[in-house]
Amino acid sequence: MKVDKIQQVYVRATTEEFIYALREVADAVHEVLRTKCGLISYAGNGVFVVVSNSAAPLCSNEIEAEVQHLLDEKNSEYDCGAPLD
Repeated sequence: MKVDKIQQVYVRATTEEFIYALREVADAVHEVLRTKCGLISYAGNGVFVVVSNSAAPLCSNEIEAEVQHLLDEKNSEYDCGAPLD
């Protein structure tokens, strides 16, 4: 999985904000895939590697929509109050 526009977040965020953003994404991915996922790892540059222990194929469009929904619900912000989209 790759976070869209991660470079824009990296440029704008402090180190702490960037780590926070990555944690928010990792938490959302884990929540969506918790019953189907064996391992999640951050590979860098906004890329998360996900290893599934499920025999059934995963639908990437559904996963993306669910992860985005969870992130939207959190209304995460930069320290200055601007939305962290």
